[in-house]
Amino acid sequence: MKIIFFDSKSYDKESFTKELVNYPDIEVKFLKTELTPFTAELAHGYDAVCAFVSADISNDTIEVLNMCGVKLILLRCAGFNNVEMETARRFGIPCSGLFSGSSC
Repeated sequence: MKIIFFDSKSYDKESFTKELVNYPDIEVKFLKTELTPFTAELAHGYDAVCAFVSADISNDTIEVLNMCGVKLILLRCAGFNNVEMETARRFGIPCSGLFSGSSC
């Protein structure tokens, strides 16, 4: 699985990179840019995106992610208030919180 992290911080890169040793089938790319409708095309070729609490995961963003072939939205936050849930469901893209274990 290929995952692209948006709005990644140094602590994200450090902690997730340490864990990747245990998951050899996962390839990760870390970006400093936030996920928006204008940056979502950077996810082309990735299976999943991992976004921070400030991401704009609106209708437009999800439509671009769908066109890029993204199959999963992961969130590094507790809630889903920044995700247009109905659009994600319509495209069959599940959402999951990395830390809370919750999903949409």
